[in-house]
Amino acid sequence: MTDIGDHRPVAVPVPVPARMRRLPTDVAGRPIPWFVATITGVPDPRVGDGDKWVHAVRFRCCWVCGQTLGRYAAFVLGPMCAVNKVTSEPGCHLECAIYSVRVCPFLSRPDMRRRQRGITPGENGFQMPAGHMLTRNPGVAVVWVTTRWEPTKTPTGPLICLGEPTRVLWFCRGVEATPQQARAGLESGIPLLEQACEHDEDPAGSRADLAREIAAARKLLPA
Repeated sequence: MTDIGDHRPVAVPVPVPARMRRLPTDVAGRPIPWFVATITGVPDPRVGDGDKWVHAVRFRCCWVCGQTLGRYAAFVLGPMCAVNKVTSEPGCHLECAIYSVRVCPFLSRPDMRRRQRGITPGENGFQMPAGHMLTRNPGVAVVWVTTRWEPTKTPTGPLICLGEPTRVLWFCRGVEATPQQARAGLESGIPLLEQACEHDEDPAGSRADLAREIAAARKLLPA
């Protein structure tokens, strides 16, 4: 189990970024992110709309608010994506990304599990994200800010390769993570990546590449 500590901040309202105030809201008055797919007539925040994915990448639009990005994009990642620099979700405005990691139940609550009920692959147009998704909750979320990214094709579908970051923020329980929390979230997932290397055509080469990626990711941890 990831030991991220139990320093829970006092719950305070999180202001909705100005760009997100144009979005439709749910019955509780919360903005429905632009990427959300509609399943049997109801928006399901667990599912991203494939057409919007293509639109966001092609026209450099924010995955959360749908408006045009500037030079920078902020990608919301799990710690392992900060190691391999690949993600399945397009980038956002920085304020939209930070809002997401502060209010999304899965991203802000380490004890939250993914709810897969009703989203069986192949039904209602739902498809699993490309790549090899880790279903665990790492307890921390990463906001990776960069000026460079590009889509790439893989055997399981399209992914996004990330350029070097200009800024990296680590969050835990909806606030900036402590160095201990960030390190725990990163280190707890490394064995899963190491196991995956054993299934590659060149396990030794994959392990060597992974070691370099892990060393680079560790340098991005908060001091």
